[in-house]
Amino acid sequence: MRAVFESPVADVVNVSLSRRDGRRYLHVRLDVPDVRRLSDARVFAWSTYALTPEEDQRVRFRQQLGPSAARGVGEVGWTGSELVAFRLRLPSRVTFHNAPSREILRGNIIVWEQALTDRLTGAPLDVDVIMDEGSILKNTLMLFGLMIVLVAISFTAFVAFVRSRGGKTAT
Repeated sequence: MRAVFESPVADVVNVSLSRRDGRRYLHVRLDVPDVRRLSDARVFAWSTYALTPEEDQRVRFRQQLGPSAARGVGEVGWTGSELVAFRLRLPSRVTFHNAPSREILRGNIIVWEQALTDRLTGAPLDVDVIMDEGSILKNTLMLFGLMIVLVAISFTAFVAFVRSRGGKTAT
């Protein structure tokens, strides 16, 4: 599977398998330096990708999924009630998205679902997200750093205050 997803525009970081409800799942994690070129990879050619700056230091990500390869896979036990899910884990706070669920999981994960029958017949799916330009991780680390500095300043001020009193007792 690594060879299927590896390309000049995407490096495979991890491939793993899992099983749930008697079904096997393939998980592929990619490192993609420029998501706008991802459709150059054969395995992602059925989709277009755009990443454009917006006003107020925001970025818009759009993915338009076209028809699938629509090749028969034989009898694999599909009933037609299955869902195809597209999950995005974004690096910053999401301010808009068009996922039907209207949910944002754990602050930056959004899921679009489509019935397998719709995906196989080529029904389009449009993914649209607007997010902050800055990284959640960077902002969190800056906040922790600031808190450490404030605690150190407060502690130093408290020690200086206690020392300035010099053990004097109130009379």
